[in-house]
Amino acid sequence: MHRRSLDASDAKRALVAVAEEQDGVEVLLVDLDDTLYREPKVAEHVRDYIGAYMERKLGIPARDMPGLRMQLYMKHGTTAAGLAAHGYDIDWDDWHSHVHGQLPYEKVIQRDERLRAVLERIPAKKYVFTNADRQHADTVLQQLGIENCFHGIICFESIQENFKELLKTAAVAAGMLGGAKVVCKPSKLAFELALRQAGNPDPRKCLFIDDSPKNVEAAHRLGMKTCLVGQRGSESPSLKTIDSMHDILDAFPSLKQ
Repeated sequence: MHRRSLDASDAKRALVAVAEEQDGVEVLLVDLDDTLYREPKVAEHVRDYIGAYMERKLGIPARDMPGLRMQLYMKHGTTAAGLAAHGYDIDWDDWHSHVHGQLPYEKVIQRDERLRAVLERIPAKKYVFTNADRQHADTVLQQLGIENCFHGIICFESIQENFKELLKTAAVAAGMLGGAKVVCKPSKLAFELALRQAGNPDPRKCLFIDDSPKNVEAAHRLGMKTCLVGQRGSESPSLKTIDSMHDILDAFPSLKQ
């Protein structure tokens, strides 16, 4: 009897998953780094550049760097958001020029014709949604050869710009945002601002694709369909898990043109 109940429950979940997948997707929100491409050398460089910036520009001892950087990332979504929350006054143009501006893009990111072909088969509106800066996103997309495959880029600058507009409202003035200084995934507000930039689509008609289980969970709570990339075995409410963006049409065949 207990076994039958489990089987029935599994079957019901499978039917719900199929129904959710087949319910039309009108907008894709796709993460950039480690989602549209995966290159460990990029992450290594960025980690080193962040550490150097924190030590040289902010005076944080090198011995404290590894633990502090991870703590800020896990609690706030990005190291930058964590530093801002702890009161560090950072020139964000300077930050991004150090963290991403030094990357040897041409050496570490290669053109991906297979990915381009996949994206071109998806008629839904597609937006890059990244916590990184616009210049980094532009350069990565150009290196991959997919700069013309997206309707827009939702990034650090655009989210912060919309956040500043929100700060002018009475609700925020009353402290509704808890003193946040930088907004980024996985915060609910970041997703709400991203949806606004994407034309305010129904979240249920959106597919969010990311390599972070925390980001996927946040999107799921807003009612989006979700797909986790490169994190098999992770606990996540994601509708599907794939190894790379090359596999997105196998996981969601209804996306095809």
